[in-house]
Amino acid sequence: MRLFDAHNHFHYPIIQEAGLPELLQTLEEIGLRKAVVNGTTEEDWTKVHDLAEEIDWVLPSYGVHPWNIHETSPQWESTLIRHIEEGCGIGEIGLDRGRAEASFDRQVPIFRRQLEIAADQNLPTSIHCVKAWGPLLEIFQEGPLPERGFMLHSYSGSAEMVDQLASLGAYFSFGATILYSDKTRALEAFTKVPPDRLLLETDAPNLLPPDNRIAYRLPKESANHPANITSVYQSAAERLGKPLEDVVSQIEENFERFFLK
Repeated sequence: MRLFDAHNHFHYPIIQEAGLPELLQTLEEIGLRKAVVNGTTEEDWTKVHDLAEEIDWVLPSYGVHPWNIHETSPQWESTLIRHIEEGCGIGEIGLDRGRAEASFDRQVPIFRRQLEIAADQNLPTSIHCVKAWGPLLEIFQEGPLPERGFMLHSYSGSAEMVDQLASLGAYFSFGATILYSDKTRALEAFTKVPPDRLLLETDAPNLLPPDNRIAYRLPKESANHPANITSVYQSAAERLGKPLEDVVSQIEENFERFFLK
């Protein structure tokens, strides 16, 4: 199979310290072709860049995550622009009302500026949103937005919002949440996504699948192995009632359209 991971954090130490040669061999064996590795702070952008230089399937993406806005330096914007000049994506960026230490008033202008940069350069953009769908929608409606669209990572909004967001250019990425039968909100939204706007991800080392759907394990068992993208694909096919090969083909087409063109 030809598999594509739309969002992960392969540069995190918990993955890198697990034995890189073995990890890379496993990912080659499962058929991973491309994965978007998302930096979330100024501090880790260089790590993502270095990985992309070393590993041909890594697509680098750089952004200030809403949880990390308190760590930004006065030079964060110029540093970000310097990184993206080499060709990459913007992300992980977004809005989050679920973390008390992340000032929402501070999040909004930093998110807006990163989205403006993405729109100006028409870059693929990975967006995190928790409990802030109203403000996020308002920002999207005001624009600007990248002409290619934008991706809502680990989509947690309602099924009712899918059509409206898709009309604005949204792609919707899903990971381990669709492996849990009790995640009814995510499952309902998943089935509403237009086929040409669907992407799949691991968010590794985050979002561990349920025990009965874990195909690969890291030494720290609470961490998600990036090769568990296989379980996400299999679950997507089951949830959609489609042959696995059809889902594999559709995701490759969507991934290439959004990230590579």
